[in-house]
Amino acid sequence: MPDRWICFDVNGTLLDPGTLARAWGEDAGRAHPLIFAALQEAVFAAGVDAMTGELRPLPELLGATLARRARLAGLDPACAEQAVALAREMDAYPDAAPALDALADAGFRLAAVTNSTAEAVTAALGHAGLLDRLAEVVGIDEVGRPKPHPDVYAHALRRLGAEAEETWFVAGHWWDVTGAKRAGLRTAWVAREERELLSCAPPPDVSASDLRVAAADIQAAG
Repeated sequence: MPDRWICFDVNGTLLDPGTLARAWGEDAGRAHPLIFAALQEAVFAAGVDAMTGELRPLPELLGATLARRARLAGLDPACAEQAVALAREMDAYPDAAPALDALADAGFRLAAVTNSTAEAVTAALGHAGLLDRLAEVVGIDEVGRPKPHPDVYAHALRRLGAEAEETWFVAGHWWDVTGAKRAGLRTAWVAREERELLSCAPPPDVSASDLRVAAADIQAAG
């Protein structure tokens, strides 16, 4: 029987970008909401790069968007550099390890597919205690384009030796789930910071309040 694979986005799905707010010290509470807006903006900037024949490292883009968001919020933009450095020290969401363990116990093989480099996200997953639960890590440096470009999902499937219709993709971002869905994968959206799925996005196979619920629903779906 061929391996059954589940691919996970990392930043905002397995790992909590809110960790980066610590760079603002006593202002961490005010900085927390801007982290997620800056991350989405960095993904948008990466998409613009991809459409115009450019590819810059995600940390460079995130540093720029964090500094911009900080200035707009009346916070110190110089803290953005430290925040980017903290990306390798992000905390795992509390539901991440239990969900991964449940899926592994059910016979699935697990992989990470990220818009970060494989080296950077391997370090972050190791720091968060999740790396040993994942059989493969697929980074943007292998593809030269960011998610949600279809080439990323196709490359991941080739790396894993998996068929799209038998592979799940799990993310806390509607755009990532949309990319995977349109690439033919089965999809699960987790209501992290987005909280509500965008109505114009194609419906995922599973919508869940957290990763543990998503893991149970994926197992039930077969």
